[in-house]
Amino acid sequence: MKMGGLVAAAMVMAAAAPVSAAKQVSGVDLQFQGGSDVYSGTFGRAMIGRGDFADTLKFTLNQSRLLFSASLTSTATSQNKAGDINFTSVSLADSLGKVIGGFKIENGKILSSAYLENALLLDAGSYTLNIGGFSFGSAQYGGNTTVAAVPEAATWMTMLVGFGAIGGAIRARRSSRTLANA
Repeated sequence: MKMGGLVAAAMVMAAAAPVSAAKQVSGVDLQFQGGSDVYSGTFGRAMIGRGDFADTLKFTLNQSRLLFSASLTSTATSQNKAGDINFTSVSLADSLGKVIGGFKIENGKILSSAYLENALLLDAGSYTLNIGGFSFGSAQYGGNTTVAAVPEAATWMTMLVGFGAIGGAIRARRSSRTLANA
């Protein structure tokens, strides 16, 4: 399996669909794992039958001021044969369904991919990652997400004051050495 490492954590399996019918996988929760300030998650789907597909991945953030970034890929060729996939739409929506982030999509000869060009600053709440495309049969994709805490303004101010104090101490020390040597 080409994308086995990417899709192992949160694989969404679906049966083959008729050519004209769109297959939708919904109600899947995107799970994040990680340390104190940075969390990552993986998602994907394998064995997508020939035809249009639409996947919906839901997640909830319990903290405000988080940077969200995501990307997804699928190995593909331009031969339009089994295993190929073309993404047609990938977006992030808030709990009201309002699209707050569109992804740049590149369907190439070797790889089809979609990614956020800039990380999004999100507040606490529920979000949905919508993925749509066309599968030429037996296709798969995998993706990664990252959520990172943004330091509060007070944290930045404390850091700047600390750097200023260190700079002032170094300057005072140099001044006292210059006077002592004179």
